[in-house]
Parts: sequence; C-alpha cells; structure tokens
Amino acid sequence: MKRDFTILKLSKKLANSLLVAMQTQTTSVMKTYLLLLPALLFLASCATYHPLTEQDKVENNWTEKELKQVQFYLSSDIVIQRKLGNESSTIQNGKVRIINGERVEEIIIKRGTPGVLVNTADNRIGISFEDGDDQFLMFGPNKSKGGRYYLLASDWQNNIGKVNYEGKTYFCTPESGKAFITLDLKKLHQLDKEQRTAKGRKL
Repeated sequence: MKRDFTILKLSKKLANSLLVAMQTQTTSVMKTYLLLLPALLFLASCATYHPLTEQDKVENNWTEKELKQVQFYLSSDIVIQRKLGNESSTIQNGKVRIINGERVEEIIIKRGTPGVLVNTADNRIGISFEDGDDQFLMFGPNKSKGGRYYLLASDWQNNIGKVNYEGKTYFCTPESGKAFITLDLKKLHQLDKEQRTAKGRKL
C-alpha cells in the first residue's frame, strides 16, 4: 500500500509542477505540458486502487462485515457466456450473440466496474457487480501471483472456466481468468480510521 501512496504523491507533485511551469513557459512548451497532463492526472486518480491480497486480509484481520463496507473494483474485463439452444426464456442482463451458428447469451463486466461483497466461503469471496443476490462471481487468492484475489471457476479447460451466475452455468473466456479484485485505498483507510476512533466514556 505504501507503494501506491508514493505513486499518488509523485503523480500529484508532477501535475502541480507542470501547472506551475506552464505559467512561465512558451506556447510550444505549454502545448507539450497539456499533452502530458491528462496522463499524469489519470495516473494520480488510479493510484489509490490496490489489489486485494490474502496478506492484506490476514494482517488487517478484516471481517466479512467490515469488507461489506468496502467498494471493490474489477482489474480487467470479465466475459461469461452460455449456449441458449432452443430456450425461449427472457434474457435479463446479457445480450444474445450468434457464435459459430449457435445462440449465445453473453454478459460483460467491464474493467473498473464497482462491486460489493455479498458472501464469503473459506478464503473465497463473492463479489456482485449487479443488483441481485444470485448475481455474483467468486474470487480467491492466487499464491503464485502475490496472493491477489483472482476470478475462480469450478473447472478450467483450455483456459475456459465454468462459473455459476444467476443460478445458471456460464463459461468465462480465457482473458477473464486474468481478472482480479482491487479496492479503494481512500475508502479503506476511512474504514481503518473509524475502527480506531474511541467513543469515550462518561461517569
């Protein structure tokens, strides 16, 4: 987390330095600064997002109740699909596509989509990105990747995983397996601060 704060501070300092320099430089130099400024501001805004890791969870002794107060975000896109066959059921959240001549329902959860914790099971967590108790995906720590909480599936074959969503079986695309959960450091530290604030005692 210290690294993320360092990036944030450096990004803000660079952005502020550019703003000061723009006031004293020529028009051509100012144009260069203007081209760089959006990228630096974007970096500053993203620097507060930190991958949730098993170490974070253990060291901070976070409970399920506490984690339900934290806003989570997705690191990269997740795409889940299921074949419809001759089904005539209503498609609620996904879109129907024709893939290799077959009707396929597809649900896309974009990078940066906010989510909330809805349940836990052992060391796994269920994160929901839509309204509905059954609309969630499971994530768990991958020790070979720093303990980050990656998308879990009941079965992986040729990098295609099987997941349960809305009580139905879907298959996630190979790229979806690279998605992990991040959290907002600002919100997290507000939670830590609240945990350490004494209410006081009166006689």
